Amino acid sequence: MWTLANHPRIPEKIRADVSQWGMSKDEFTEGNGWQQQIYVREGRRMVSEVVMTEHHCLRREKVADSVGMGAYTMDSHNTQRHVNAEGHARNEGDIQKGGFPPYPIDYRSIIPKSSECENLLVPIALSASHISFGSIRMEPVFMILGQSSTTAAVHALQEKTKLIEIDRAKFKQRLLDDKQVLDYQRPPAPAKTTTTPASAEAGNPSSIEVACYYFGNYHPGDVRNAKMKGKDWSEWELVKNAKPRFPGHQQPKEPLWGYGDEADPAVMAQKIDAAADHGIDAFIFDWYYYNDGPFLERPIDQGFLKAPNNKRLKFGLMWANHDWEEIHPYKRGTPRKNLFPGAVTPENFSKISDLVIERYFKHPSYWKIDGKPYFSIYELTKLLQSFGSVEATRSALDQFRAKVVAAGFPGLHLNAVVWGNPVLPAEKTHADPAKVVKELGFDSVTSYVWIHHVKLPEQQTDFIKVRDEYFNYWQHARKKFGVPYYPNITMGWDSSPRAAQEDKFENSGYPFTNTISGNTPERFKEALLLAKQRLEAGPAAERILNINCWNEWTEGSYLEPDKINGMKYLEAVREVFGDSPKKHPND
Repeated sequence: MWTLANHPRIPEKIRADVSQWGMSKDEFTEGNGWQQQIYVREGRRMVSEVVMTEHHCLRREKVADSVGMGAYTMDSHNTQRHVNAEGHARNEGDIQKGGFPPYPIDYRSIIPKSSECENLLVPIALSASHISFGSIRMEPVFMILGQSSTTAAVHALQEKTKLIEIDRAKFKQRLLDDKQVLDYQRPPAPAKTTTTPASAEAGNPSSIEVACYYFGNYHPGDVRNAKMKGKDWSEWELVKNAKPRFPGHQQPKEPLWGYGDEADPAVMAQKIDAAADHGIDAFIFDWYYYNDGPFLERPIDQGFLKAPNNKRLKFGLMWANHDWEEIHPYKRGTPRKNLFPGAVTPENFSKISDLVIERYFKHPSYWKIDGKPYFSIYELTKLLQSFGSVEATRSALDQFRAKVVAAGFPGLHLNAVVWGNPVLPAEKTHADPAKVVKELGFDSVTSYVWIHHVKLPEQQTDFIKVRDEYFNYWQHARKKFGVPYYPNITMGWDSSPRAAQEDKFENSGYPFTNTISGNTPERFKEALLLAKQRLEAGPAAERILNINCWNEWTEGSYLEPDKINGMKYLEAVREVFGDSPKKHPND
């Protein structure tokens, strides 16, 4: 207010108006209305044997001797404001990293190094990095650390020992006896139901549906594959033949369950039981249909629909309407051969809508949202090419919706897969996907895999880096599209099995792409926890999570057990989302 009333750069009219107000007469009376103290958000801090960092806040590094908990976003305010080339004011230096559970703070971060001082407690200017201090600095945390510091001082006096030498086990027990909270145990997940997001809002607010993409090219006998590659060929052949391509590269991947035929109902039944027992609600099958008919449909039609236990798991379809190119394997530098174009004629789209309604939507296990069958479309550009204009495409989708209603459903839930970074060679990114989503009337938006939104700059790009960049995109997507956004958690990425094994492996275009590394089951679980926390804090209509992928073995993203990690990725899902076997409400 003083600036507005007095600064010479403020227009005179504004200064005159503001000058009528003056300082508050009943506040800060000793300073004539001015606060005599200044707020120092962050000053110099001690450097001790343990420096609390972002890794401690995110529990990537363990704390040995907890004295209390921190629980706040790692935030750091703007360092400067500047005007960019377009004339807009922009802030720089702002950091807001949240979405993680409470974390413990180490006793060694509030006492100095033994070589520097023996009897000093520093609960405020403790040993912490700039980023972690942005989280620790909250008043309740300072109160917690102050209380624990007092307990440490009393304990040291009574035991007649130095603060740096106190018996940590006895000290810990004393804190626990005083009801100090030294660690956070997430409450057990409630038994899951199959409520949809809308019903969750009225009933169970913590309900999250977990769907998992399923890519069906691991069965011999597909008509197209048999014609091109031999009657017994499946993508298992690429998995078997994969080799390490760079130092530290773990290939080949070996499935714990063997190279099973997913079109066999008994084999599919094993997958259904494993998914249902480990917190997964639905498979979203990558479903292919080109102008000359279906492709890779047998895992659904012969496997899932004939499995004796298919009541245990829901299933939905994602129409994978991208061009199918010869990449099984692809020899670097050879011409790209488009075997099956993704765009279809309007007549064939009409056949597609009739087929999915009769064969899939009417099945009791088909996945529905608010009673409406879920149908996802992978590539918006190919969809638009099929009809030639936005208007014609909207008309075709409206006709699809009308057919679904005529079949006795309350409507059709149309979902769009949207990305920014094309992965497959022929993928095209639409210039304004949010506009297309709105114009075509989609009900929701989702993602297929993290690398559709995050570039991999290194041959082995760290999982945490990719995760954090994707979570930033997620936050942006929630605001951008105007419809619910269903986020994705990706297990990993390594498309080298689809690259000719004799060629040098470097980042030269799919499938010669950089990989995601460090995607351990523990880190995967942490990503699931962060996603769950964000979903539970958000609107009920967005409480759907999809995972890439159940079985993308040749892209290095699969939950199915292998001979190295066993069931650990599935166990991570169960530990986060519950392990109660699930059935449909009408069973």
